[in-house]
Amino acid sequence: MKKVIVLLVLGAAGIWGIGGLRLGESGAMRFLAEMDSQMTEGNGEKVCGMFHEDLQVEISDHSGETTAEITGGKKEFCELTVAAAASLNVLPHTMNVEFTDVEAKRDWLHPWTSEVSYLENRSLSITGANVTVRTVSEDRITLVHTLSGVKLRKIRSEVYKADAT
Repeated sequence: MKKVIVLLVLGAAGIWGIGGLRLGESGAMRFLAEMDSQMTEGNGEKVCGMFHEDLQVEISDHSGETTAEITGGKKEFCELTVAAAASLNVLPHTMNVEFTDVEAKRDWLHPWTSEVSYLENRSLSITGANVTVRTVSEDRITLVHTLSGVKLRKIRSEVYKADAT
């Protein structure tokens, strides 16, 4: 009986510990950096592989002339992601992304899930066209640790044009 209890305690500690490493603030930033790297390299399909099957997307982009509302699930967001990654792959550009005010919250009853909020400052410069676009977004994402790794389960984002400097 003692062995069963010890194994249960060790198993629970292992699940909580792995979740903390993979879904805490540093793990979430590693996940986002990998997603951003794959996008920049034009690997839209790999980025889609980072999405959970039940992905929920709500993005309000106020950075252009009009507000663009993007809502949907994995299928719609994958189509958008693949198209955007392909565009970035053929467009000579440089991009800088900074994440600030990162906060990850986990519920002790759901150690495989993390609610992450952060500010994203992005600067995209198109080489040769002398064009730079700067945006800031307030993002909230839900990450889930599955048997196949960490997946993006939900994203809510408000994107704004940043002040030019």
